[in-house]
Amino acid sequence: MLDLGYTLKVVFNQGKGGKLPKDIELFECDYIICFRSWFILPKQLIEKPKYFAINMHPGPPAYPGSGCINFAFYNEENYFGVTTHLMEEKVDSGKIIDYETFPLLQSQTLENVLKTTHQKLYNQLTDLILNLSAFGNGYVHQKIKENESVKWSEKKRKLKEVEEHREIKFDMDKKEIAKRIRSFHHPDYPVFIILDEKRFYLKK
Repeated sequence: MLDLGYTLKVVFNQGKGGKLPKDIELFECDYIICFRSWFILPKQLIEKPKYFAINMHPGPPAYPGSGCINFAFYNEENYFGVTTHLMEEKVDSGKIIDYETFPLLQSQTLENVLKTTHQKLYNQLTDLILNLSAFGNGYVHQKIKENESVKWSEKKRKLKEVEEHREIKFDMDKKEIAKRIRSFHHPDYPVFIILDEKRFYLKK
């Protein structure tokens, strides 16, 4: 195991609706790094680190917010990506430290692109930690300067919109149904129909 001289405090979240530990604001730290986390940190916690609060976003700057990969599929994009950025009170709006894009092929499935996304995000995390260890905070300032022309999209999706697109309605045509299944169906979060006020989920 690589020893970079850091003492780590790891907080795991339990998916949607998970809560931060009650004593988390008592922690003293130099950095906060959010990796594949559902937590939305309050302003006072974002301002807690001595240096930076950093988020690893599972989408490119063109897709801030929730459901990044889902809406990229739905919009038939040719590329997807991941982004490392400073955290601000407003979600996915901070200065961009690093980003990477990769081809999004129509032959791919949601699940295998998610695997690629998570691997790319992990690579960015290790790059960040190794470069912080080697070059200090100057690395972050330099990367922000290099990427200052890269801007977040103003269109930011919410979980509510993802939920709405998981619903298959009886008046939809075949093309729309196929797009929604491809873009929003996942074994853990399946698409559904509503009949007699009851939800029926797709198993595939």
